[in-house]
This record gives sequence, C-alpha cells and structure tokens, in this order.
Amino acid sequence: MDVNKTVKINKLAKELLKHGLVDSIEEGMTSAEKHIREEEGGEQMETQKSEQTSVASSQSINQGDNQTNVAILERKLNYLAKSFAEQFNAEIGEVKKQIESINKELREIRDKIRQASVQRQSQPSQPQQQLHQEPPKQQLKKDEAEIKPRTGDLTPDDVDLENYFYFGNKR
Repeated sequence: MDVNKTVKINKLAKELLKHGLVDSIEEGMTSAEKHIREEEGGEQMETQKSEQTSVASSQSINQGDNQTNVAILERKLNYLAKSFAEQFNAEIGEVKKQIESINKELREIRDKIRQASVQRQSQPSQPQQQLHQEPPKQQLKKDEAEIKPRTGDLTPDDVDLENYFYFGNKR
C-alpha cells in the first residue's frame, strides 16, 4: 500500500469518526478503504474500457457511492436523533427537578399557613379568658413597682457592685 494512500485513509477515518458517522476508528478505516478502493477502481476502469463500458461502470460506482452516501446519511441522522433525544431528556429532567422543588416549597408554605391559622384561632381564645379573669389591680401595681427601667430609681441593694467590675487576672 502506498504511503499517500495510507495517510488519505487515516484522515478520512478520523473525519468520519469526528462527525459521528462511525462508532470506532476501525470502522472508519474499513469504510475509508472501501471508499478509496472504489475511487481508484472507478478511475482504472474508466481508462481501460471504452466509453460504453465507462458509462456502465460509472453508473455502478454512482450506485455504490449512493449506497455509501445513504448509509452515511442514515448514521448521521441516527446520531443527530440520539443527540437531540439526549438533550431533550436532559431538559425534561431539569424541568422535573424544578417542578419538584416548587412543589416542596409550596407544601412548606401551606404548612406555615396552617400553623399560623391554628395559632390565630388559639390566640383569640386566650385574650377572652384573660378578660374574664382580670387580675386584681393590687398585683399589677406590685409588678409595676418591681420593674425599674433606667430612671434612676435603683438602690444599692438592687445592684451588686461585683457584677459590674471584674477583679480577676487581667492577662
């Protein structure tokens, strides 16, 4: 086999593999060899035979080329269909995940709303009970007297000086 022919077969096989028309490099090599042999065989037959024979051989070559072209187109079509199907399935999977996350968030919001409504229903009953059970006014005055906001009504007994200053090691 000629070196130029081998290089040509190798390039053609790589191109076929690159475009996804063959599954492996071995298939590409065999397909490229067939194609190059058909080209060389067609050229030799045209030079050796007369015009009538060359027309018949070119028709057979064209039919062979058509068959290989059809096979190549079928593989290409299958490859494109697979790639589109995979892409479509991936997008559908993403949409499903988004829908699931939205449904999850919706359930959480519904649960929060239910809890809030239950709390609202239980809270009005508590103030009504408090209204019916009014504490004596004397207890309120005691509680108010005990609470001493920052008004300066504190006595030295209310605040321990040791709580405000640290007398330990200062490192």
